Order: sequence, then C-alpha cells, then structure tokens
Amino acid sequence: IQNLSQAHNPQVLKNSNKVIDIAQVQIKNEIKKNLGESAFLVDNIILDNLLQSSTDEILLKTMSVNFIQKNIALCAVLAKDQLLRMAALDDGSAKSSPMFIACAEKVAKIYSDMKTQLYGKEITLIQDSKHTIEYEKLSAKELEQLIEQLESTKELE
Repeated sequence: IQNLSQAHNPQVLKNSNKVIDIAQVQIKNEIKKNLGESAFLVDNIILDNLLQSSTDEILLKTMSVNFIQKNIALCAVLAKDQLLRMAALDDGSAKSSPMFIACAEKVAKIYSDMKTQLYGKEITLIQDSKHTIEYEKLSAKELEQLIEQLESTKELE
C-alpha cells in the first residue's frame, strides 16, 4: 500500500518524469548523431516527430523488458527460497518426496526461463578443458594482461 501511495506522490512523479525526459533527450541525440548528414536532409518538424515517437517506443519497450526481467528474477529468488525452506522441513516421507521433486523442477524451469529471457535463445555453456584457466597459477603480470584484455573487449561492445 505504501508503494501505491508513493506512485501518486507529486514529488515522485515529478522526478520520474525528469528521468524519462533526460533519457528521451539522450536517445534523440544519439539517433541524430547516428543519422549523421541524413538528419539535415529531413524537415525539422518531421525529424522531431519521428524522434519523439521513436524514443517513446524505445523507452516503453525498455521499461517493459526491464520490468519483466526484474519480476522474473524476483520470482526465481522467491521460489528458490521456498524450495530451500521445504528442503529444511522435509521429513523424507513418501508423501512429501514427489511434491518436493515437482517444486525443484519448477524452480529449475523458472531459472531456465529467466536465462532465456535475459540472454535470448537457449545458451549452453561448453567448457573446454584446453581453454580452462587456472587463475591461481597465473603470475601478477599475466593477471594484469588478462584484465586489460577483458577491459578492451568491454570497450569494443
């Protein structure tokens, strides 16, 4: 109930609108920058309308995906917590075992669905024993080089 009252709080609405407005301006500027010379070939009114509708759509989709991902993660955490509580209280009886197994399968499915939601299609991580790095055996210089490689890879993305 407190969250609902905060959602109607004028100060909260004002600040959240500021955040959305700032995000819209940043997205518009980025789109204009990516358009390059093409942006100057379109009438300003048409360009502004296209940018406004595009940024609205981008923000709506981003907020929707973000909301969905956060709620999937919350459900996964809650389900795992309940499963761990069930495991702690499990008396090993024949009656509780099938229910416990079913719950464990559902929790695993929630995490699988979350992985798919966050990373796209089914991703299987294959660990090649040839490429496994034993970090504790690396020297400080080798670790620094690895960190630099990772940082340069992140900058390229």
